Formats: sequence, C-alpha cells, structure tokens
Amino acid sequence: MKYHKHLCVLLLTLLLAFGIAPSAAAETEIFDVQSNDSAMPVITRQPESLTVLCCEEFTLSVEAYIPNGDELGYQWYHGGSSIDGATGPTLTVPYFYKLYYYNFLYTFPGTRRASIHCRVYNKTGIGQVESEKVTVTMEACPEMPIITRQPSNTRTYFSGTVSMSVGAHIPSGSPIGYAWDSQSGNGSGSAWDRYTIVDGPTARITFQPHASLSQFGMCNFYCLVYNENDSEVYSGPHRAWSDEASVIHRWYGLVGTIAYYLLAPVRVLQFIFFWWL
Repeated sequence: MKYHKHLCVLLLTLLLAFGIAPSAAAETEIFDVQSNDSAMPVITRQPESLTVLCCEEFTLSVEAYIPNGDELGYQWYHGGSSIDGATGPTLTVPYFYKLYYYNFLYTFPGTRRASIHCRVYNKTGIGQVESEKVTVTMEACPEMPIITRQPSNTRTYFSGTVSMSVGAHIPSGSPIGYAWDSQSGNGSGSAWDRYTIVDGPTARITFQPHASLSQFGMCNFYCLVYNENDSEVYSGPHRAWSDEASVIHRWYGLVGTIAYYLLAPVRVLQFIFFWWL
C-alpha cells in the first residue's frame, strides 16, 4: 500500500512538471469560457435584402437564441442610428421613407437605399452580436408625388404680395394638392410678420403692411405636395415636401412705399456723409 502511494505521488509530480495535468487556474479559465459562450446570443437566421416600392410596407426578421436560456433583446439600426421602438425580432416599416422620420429628417433625401442591421443581446447577462447588414432598395411608387422644381427666394417690392411656385407630378396621373406653410406659422409673430396664403402650384402670399419705415422681415416657406385621392391630412407615404425658400418683405402700404422711395436719396447722402467723416 505504501509503495502504491509513493508511485501515485511520483506520477502526479511528473504530470505536473510536464504540464499534462490541468491546474486549478486552468480549470477555472476553461469553465469561464464555457460560461461566456453559453450566454452569447447565436443568430440562426439572418435578415435578407429587399427591393420595395417606396409607398409599401416591408418587414425584416432575425432569429436567434441563447444556449443557457437567457432572455434575448433586440435593437434595429438604420445606418448608424437606432430606429425608435424597433426592439423586437421583426422590424416592420410602413413605407420606405418612414425610416428617415425615425431619424428626425422631415424631407425625403436623395438616397434610394437604406442599410439596416439588428443588434441581438443578452438582456440578463453579458453578450451581444450584430446581424449582417442588409440593403433595402427603393423603387418609385406610381402614386407618390415627385417634385421637379423647387421654390425660389423672392422679396416684396411695391406691394405686400408675392408669388412662390413649385413643380410636381404623380406618375399615375392622380390629381395633386398643394399646401403652403411657414415654420413661423401662418399669422404668428408680430403684427408686421402676419400674412395670408392662397394655395396652389403657384402660391400668393400677402403680408400685412408694416407699422413704420424701419421694419422689415424674412419668412421661410415650403410646400406640402400630396395626392388628392388621399387628403392633405393623410399621414401615409403619398406626400412630398419642397425645400424651403425665403421671402424678404418690406411693405408699408401705398403711401408708406412712396415715402420710402422718395426718401431714398436722403439716405444715400446720409451714408456718404457719415462714411466721409
């Protein structure tokens, strides 16, 4: 018996010396790796690239699991920005440029492709993995307005009324509606900043006369172009927004305008006098 004990000690010593027997630290390391692997999400089905009409709904999905049974979490991304509320295994987008609403852009940009991916993570532990990036390619919708000419900057002269135009068409031939507005809001601001709008492809914007010759202002206007088969208040995809254009207005009524231009030479002489001094 004593002989066998000595033999076992000798064999164990030799195994440790040659690194054959695992140490306690090595055993712990192996256990930790296995533990981390079991908490890491595994994607079993990747989302797939799509080509869609810009006005139709589309869906992307990802399938995954965690070996140790922990709860999965999801976050979808458009480009480098997270999509608000997109926290499930399936992403449903009601229409293509809704993606840009999610990212706080209110006009439809020129790009016709979107790069989307999903981050899958362990809700109760440590571990995450990203899906493959897929491309959603947009094709034109026949019911969607297309803006062909943007409004231009202008100014008032001898009256408080200006015209501002936008060009657009709908491929299907549906009727087009136009609704002009300003970031400042119709009729808001001080008295000299108030105006009225007659809508149409060429809007007529009339400002209220200024109270004094020292007043002038500038307002930015844009046009909502929509498919009249829906309505102006329709919240779906059959709409487009023009770029903003500025109107510089200096309008005092008929008598005030005449006085302004009669006094123009006096202002020029004042400028020369003060510059010479």
